[in-house]
Amino acid sequence: MTTASRVPPRMLNVTEEIRHNHRIYGSSDNTAQHSTAASKSLNYANGASIQHAWEMGIYSLPKVDKWEDAVGLFGAENKFVKYTPDPRIEYANSCFEDDSYECAQLEQDPVPDSDYLPIDYDNREFPTEETYEELRISANAIPHYHDTDLYSVEIINHGVDNIYMDDWLDVRLYNKNWDEHPFTKMWLPLTEPFYVGFHARNTKRLSYDVDILIGKKILPASAIKNKQEIRKLLVFGNQY
Repeated sequence: MTTASRVPPRMLNVTEEIRHNHRIYGSSDNTAQHSTAASKSLNYANGASIQHAWEMGIYSLPKVDKWEDAVGLFGAENKFVKYTPDPRIEYANSCFEDDSYECAQLEQDPVPDSDYLPIDYDNREFPTEETYEELRISANAIPHYHDTDLYSVEIINHGVDNIYMDDWLDVRLYNKNWDEHPFTKMWLPLTEPFYVGFHARNTKRLSYDVDILIGKKILPASAIKNKQEIRKLLVFGNQY
């Protein structure tokens, strides 16, 4: 009976391949974002994979981030951005709109409007009358939120007025476990991060103009009408 001896693994040496590329493209790596793929330097691409996403912090709500850039060949075909809420996030002087309501703006010298009368107020207490309650005004009111409340994230894709680019540019939301969210709006806990992915679905360079609306609304899960917009963790299920 014969026994076969195991061949020891060989070390993979890519030195000659690297030298060959340097002889073609030069010894200095090209970090230009529009040609990282062509120059074989994708390691310099910003957020080319969700594992190495571009880090962004959330320090106050609500906020709007505007992204104007390009993605696709001959640069990286994907760009991922990770948003992480700061533990000391601020909500002061913020206004969160509820369904069917808009934020009021108080002015010392209001401009008369033909359809509305100016409001008169003082500091005295007034009882509730019929279906209305007294207005309470505070100069530095900081809203109080519970750990179970959810904040909204929404993608507004303005496009670049070019159907040959807009049709092939895809922007998606991802939860903290890298699971893709099927809608352009997502609700998630106040302390939980999320990802935004910009994807080129065609073999050419695609420009984009996208707004990311973060924390426009903060609501408990029970008050959210479309429960499908609440982020789901596929591994552990969804507790909402």
